[in-house]
Amino acid sequence: MALTREAPVLPHMHQSYEPHALADLSEGQRFESGGRTITEADVVNFAGVSGDFTGLHTDAEAAGESQFGERIVHGPLTFAVATGLFLRTGVIAGTVQAFLGVDELRFPRPLLIGDTVSLVAEVTEVRPMESRPDSGMAIFDLTVSDSDGDPVLTADARFMIEREDPRA
Repeated sequence: MALTREAPVLPHMHQSYEPHALADLSEGQRFESGGRTITEADVVNFAGVSGDFTGLHTDAEAAGESQFGERIVHGPLTFAVATGLFLRTGVIAGTVQAFLGVDELRFPRPLLIGDTVSLVAEVTEVRPMESRPDSGMAIFDLTVSDSDGDPVLTADARFMIEREDPRA
C-alpha cells in the first residue's frame, strides 16, 4: 500500500483549521480544539492495552481512599488524548512528516473520568531543518484543560512538517 500525502477527513472528525505547512506557522499563533469527554471505557481500554492496572485508575475502593478520593485517568492516556485533540484540529493534517518528541511533559492536576477536556496549542518555535531541505520543525506548547478550565497536562511537542504545503 502506497503512502499518500492527502490527509483523510473523516465525516465524524471536526477539523477547525486548514492544514498549515511550516511557512504558514509563526510564533505566538494559537489553535484550539473541540472537547472530548473521558469515559470509563477509555480508562478500561487503556489499562488493558498498557498493562497498567494501578488501583488509582482501576480500583474504585482503593482510589476512594487515596488523596484524590476517586479514580483518576492515567497520565499517559491523558497525553494520548492530547495528541488526538491536536491532530483533530487539522493544523498539521497532510503536512506533518513525523512526531519528533515531547519536552516538559507535566500533569499539574489529576484528570477524572467524566471530565471533558480541550486543548490549546501555541506555536513557540518554527525553524527549517538543515538536514532536510523539504522539512522544518515546529514546537507547540500544548495545554489540556478539564471541564473547569484547569490545566491537566502541559507539554512542548515537536513535529517535523513540510516547509511548503504539497497541495498548493
